[in-house]
Amino acid sequence: MSFIPSSLVPTLERIASILRAHNKRLAVFETTTGGLVSAYLLAQPGASKFFASGAVLYNLDARRAWAGWTDETVQAYRGPNEELILWTAENVRKALNADFGFGESGIAGPKSLVPDKPVGTTFLALSGAVERTKEARTGLMERAENMEAFAAEAVRFILGSLEEWEGGQKKGAGL
Repeated sequence: MSFIPSSLVPTLERIASILRAHNKRLAVFETTTGGLVSAYLLAQPGASKFFASGAVLYNLDARRAWAGWTDETVQAYRGPNEELILWTAENVRKALNADFGFGESGIAGPKSLVPDKPVGTTFLALSGAVERTKEARTGLMERAENMEAFAAEAVRFILGSLEEWEGGQKKGAGL
């Protein structure tokens, strides 16, 4: 029995297929998904060809050590947002010499310390040849449920971003 929800299997297979077909590598940083996105990707055959690495950057010390956060970044931090997650994804992408960098950070619960960002809010970003961001809200209050919902939304977001990029590649090649 797989730990991956069956509804996500085709999405993950397609992500792996796109990355392998174009010889591209993806680096991942996660916070409130707790490594689920990386685990889902690593479960795909041939992951060593497309998965650069992944890290759970759950606290500010980890973000300083692995994602280029500075004293200024930490002092200005007021919770996750699209711009910050994109910037961090780009830092992780560059640090791991990957073609794409994916990032996720949000508020899984049980409470939010950020007034305008309720429990069940996450921010997603992809950097590289295509840059996209998204704010997603689940409406859920349970931490584990949000983690799973965020991870599902993340893999759908990655696929949509890669398909957008791949479509541009085909148009540019006259296909």
